[in-house]
Amino acid sequence: NGAVAIASSELNLGIHFIANINDRLYGNRSSWISANGLGGASDLDPWIGVAFSSTVAVSSVAWGRDNGDNQEGVFKDRATGVYTIQFTRALNPGSTTPETGDASTGWQSLGQVEYTTGEDTQQFAAYLRHQFEVSAGGNAVEATGLRIKVSDGQMAIDELEVYSRHQTITFAPMADKSYGDAPFA
Repeated sequence: NGAVAIASSELNLGIHFIANINDRLYGNRSSWISANGLGGASDLDPWIGVAFSSTVAVSSVAWGRDNGDNQEGVFKDRATGVYTIQFTRALNPGSTTPETGDASTGWQSLGQVEYTTGEDTQQFAAYLRHQFEVSAGGNAVEATGLRIKVSDGQMAIDELEVYSRHQTITFAPMADKSYGDAPFA
């Protein structure tokens, strides 16, 4: 483990905190939403991520708005939009790490996933947890941090799971209830 939750901001309503992103709990009370969650615009570039205690070979990443376990109900809102996955090799990544396009000096994009309205079927639901493989040149991505930028600051993420080839970095999921997973890169 050793991953620390980092973000651009949080919606402080007694829930939706940054630390919720890797607390091993799904549900609305354990989700993250940026400071823009109630329609504000104070966070111009909302994102959530994790900083690792050392360089990690990241092979896949998973996140969701809900995992479908119905613990607090099933939350289908705040899931549609563009999710941009980025990584860095900079030391001690955090809110001041710039987006440079070069992982050695800041955040670099790996790719994007877009969930659109009306996309949910019995085989795929945007709000559920999905896992995506990530790679660079066919190899795991060497990173000191990984983050997900969201296109809308009102989007919610309940958990961010980052996997190495040999171990879970943030936590082992309780259950994979996703549909339609496909390799990310």
